[in-house]
Amino acid sequence: ASAFEVHTSWQEEPRLESEKGISLAKAVLEFGSGFKWLNSDTFFNSSGNTQAAPYKYTVYTWNWFVRFGLTENWTLWGDIPVVWSNQQDVTRPRKTTSTMGDAETGALYQFYRKNDPTLSMGFALRWKLPTGSEAPGGQKFNITGTGITDVELSYLGRFQIIRNLSIGWAVGYNLRFPGTVKYISDQHTSITNGSIDLGDEIFGQAELIGGIEWVSVQL
Repeated sequence: ASAFEVHTSWQEEPRLESEKGISLAKAVLEFGSGFKWLNSDTFFNSSGNTQAAPYKYTVYTWNWFVRFGLTENWTLWGDIPVVWSNQQDVTRPRKTTSTMGDAETGALYQFYRKNDPTLSMGFALRWKLPTGSEAPGGQKFNITGTGITDVELSYLGRFQIIRNLSIGWAVGYNLRFPGTVKYISDQHTSITNGSIDLGDEIFGQAELIGGIEWVSVQL
């Protein structure tokens, strides 16, 4: 058994979140959950300007995600959102409960890792699937996703400033593919089965991570 140990054994993760790298250790499996809330009462019209909407949207999203350390430097992950949404429209209210939104999957490659203090850098690929619905138009259904596919490539890293505190960063490019949606309406234009292109995105992110033992806070 010892001859195969180097190929099969899992690596121990640091206890402190501030000591961890961006990639999970080998054979480490991680489950998690998160909650998001969105309230919207404005929108972009066909002229590219924001204006008050004739209705309001309230969207609650409960995310379930899993990550797995395939090797010391490769991490695979997936995310499934469960969506509750409500269109507060007097003339045509719509509501969706416990519906799957746009699922995501991806991979992360850590090309550099130094410990004590931790400095970790890598590249990540994210693929968003149009498993949600942008607007079926039915009385009993509501928006649970954009209805289009995203592919995102990013460079990210994490640096441990002191034992209980680290900083993280990410810069990347998100390619949003055009897609056909079932219904588009912005008071100026109404299109059924029309093509939409939400545009690509260049982004930057920063985070501050602090924690003690089993508890951590991320901003």
